Amino acid sequence: MDADDDSYFKSLDDNFIIAYEDVCKPSEKNTYKEAAKRQSETFAESALKHYNNDKNNKVKYDLISAITSCGILDMKGFFGHVNFIAKGKNQQNSKEELFFAELHLEHDTFVPTSVLSLEGVKKVDFVGVNMTDSMGLVFLWMLNIAMLVVVK
Repeated sequence: MDADDDSYFKSLDDNFIIAYEDVCKPSEKNTYKEAAKRQSETFAESALKHYNNDKNNKVKYDLISAITSCGILDMKGFFGHVNFIAKGKNQQNSKEELFFAELHLEHDTFVPTSVLSLEGVKKVDFVGVNMTDSMGLVFLWMLNIAMLVVVK
């Protein structure tokens, strides 16, 4: 019996094609803008969860908004960079702070390698480049990434 006569094989083939079309076709739900937003939120939530679970960090933060993110693949694996706004939990007069985080994908989990508040940073020296403000550091990180997602 060949594949054309096998009804079970044909049903598997049909189901695969239906699933592929559902997942891969562009739709209102599946846009690059939405994917970029979900990636940014996932990275920011993972970074804050790790940061807040560290007993050495006295101030715990709530995520206000994820700003932008990108992914980097190199010989060491997949890394993500994200910028986000967070605010101290249960603190009067807590101000929103800009954060940068780098995460590494390890066994289907994003593990932060760095979580850094950029508030109050006046000058940063980065890879031989003298940056004069925290937004400059964020901008440099984002420009330095090959897979920068530009959302209009």
